[in-house]
Amino acid sequence: MLGEFDMIERLLRPLARGQAGAFDLADDAALIHDREGRGLVVTTDTLVEGTHFLPDDPPDSVGRKLVRVNLSDMVAKAARPVAAFLNLAWPRRRPASQLEALIGGLGADLAELCGEVPLMGGDTTATDGPLVLTLTLMGSPVGPRPVLRRGAAPGDVVCVTGTIGDAGLGLAVLSQGLVLEAPEGPVAAYRTPQPPPLAFTPALARFARAGLDVSDGLLADLGHLARASGVAVVLELDQIPLSQAGHDWLIGQADPLAAAIWLAGRGDDYQTLLACRPTDWPLVQAAAADLGLPLTRIGACRGGDGVIPRWTGEPVRIDPAATGWRHSLG
Repeated sequence: MLGEFDMIERLLRPLARGQAGAFDLADDAALIHDREGRGLVVTTDTLVEGTHFLPDDPPDSVGRKLVRVNLSDMVAKAARPVAAFLNLAWPRRRPASQLEALIGGLGADLAELCGEVPLMGGDTTATDGPLVLTLTLMGSPVGPRPVLRRGAAPGDVVCVTGTIGDAGLGLAVLSQGLVLEAPEGPVAAYRTPQPPPLAFTPALARFARAGLDVSDGLLADLGHLARASGVAVVLELDQIPLSQAGHDWLIGQADPLAAAIWLAGRGDDYQTLLACRPTDWPLVQAAAADLGLPLTRIGACRGGDGVIPRWTGEPVRIDPAATGWRHSLG
């Protein structure tokens, strides 16, 4: 079976032809320079019905989710969007009213979250298959260069915005019948991720040595950062930030460690994960506090490779199958 990363390395990476701004297809975005040398960050994401959202999810939430998963990548690169392109394969079985609702949600988020970024093109088609949407965002780096997955060094602090695991709980409520005392928050987190913190990009541009958004799951995305930067990341599982719903669910489990690992292995959080110098950590904290943005220190980089999870200070072993989302391509 060919995995996503095997496919990229074996089949797609040669097509990048060594172009520097492609970053060996190992990042969430590319950097294109115009003739004057100005950089343009490009990121794209696809949502497929039944894989990234449920068939009965409200159409406006699907439109908003499409914007937010793309904006999450743009923010993690410390860039601001300047243009958007939409590709849409619309199922013939869905009524036009749902299309209007979906585009309404998408348009509202392009305006409210992306600073009135214009939709400048794309493609639409009808299909007898599932609903498929692709949004491409182009943006300008806030600093001299985008923040990449590579760049972290031993000793760096690792931190993450927001909370982890809510979307995984929400999906379990909707698709597996998980019972929560207050399911509304997790369900909303799955259907419509929290708005990515665009106002945090100046601090990211200034202080982040490496970064990416949490989409495949915290454990998996820490692994991406560790691999790209050539470091090991020590993750303090008991320091992962949880919402009240996440905390209530965890303390109700017979094995809190297993529950924490489960939360850290879910996808769709779309929070910003970054590494910074220890001397810059107070400044990053202050910048987040000024915005009212929750930011939590969850670990540190050191020499070595991979993710080293700990629970109350003690190393723990994690089944690789529990570390996050992996696409299988047949």
